[in-house]
Amino acid sequence: MQYVRVAADTGVVIGYVWASAEDDAAGWVTPPGLGAAEVNAAAAWLRRLRDAKAREIAPHALPAELIRDTRR
Repeated sequence: MQYVRVAADTGVVIGYVWASAEDDAAGWVTPPGLGAAEVNAAAAWLRRLRDAKAREIAPHALPAELIRDTRR
C-alpha cells in the first residue's frame, strides 16, 4: 500500500491518494472538517485521480503520476 498526503497551499491536509498493487485499486480519502476552499482543492485532486484511472494508469503508479502532474 502506498499513499501520498496532499496539502493545500496553506499547509492544510486536504486528502490522501492511496494505491494498492496487491488489490489493483486506488482511491482518495478526504479528511473531515475541511472548509469550502479545501474541499474544492480536494475535488481537483479527485478529478486528477479519475482522469489517471481513465487513462488506465496502473494503481501502483498513480501517486507518482498525480504528483508529476502538479509539477507541469
